[in-house]
Amino acid sequence: MGTANMKAPPFAALVAANGERTQVRLIGELDVATAPRAAAAIAEAERDLPPTLELDLSGLAFMDSTGLRLMLCTRQRALAESRRLVLRRGPDAVQRVLDITALASLFEFVN
Repeated sequence: MGTANMKAPPFAALVAANGERTQVRLIGELDVATAPRAAAAIAEAERDLPPTLELDLSGLAFMDSTGLRLMLCTRQRALAESRRLVLRRGPDAVQRVLDITALASLFEFVN
């Protein structure tokens, strides 16, 4: 089968509020094509100014530099608004991107 017939995995960004924490669960591939949907979900989650915002990367299969930029921008807003941003670890391929770019140290990770 040729690559022209292959579809990218579906992308989803799910927002769930739970008391003091609002979670954005990212599923699929976070790249230039899906980043606007992820950014919209994060903006929705930030709207009520939750004390803690969690980005759940565990459902991602892939993340490129656009995803990194989105996370850095989210971090900057959280710092400016004195909110806590935590990341739920992604699979090895996603974590590797954070480690190789030396950006993992900027984030707090939860299990």
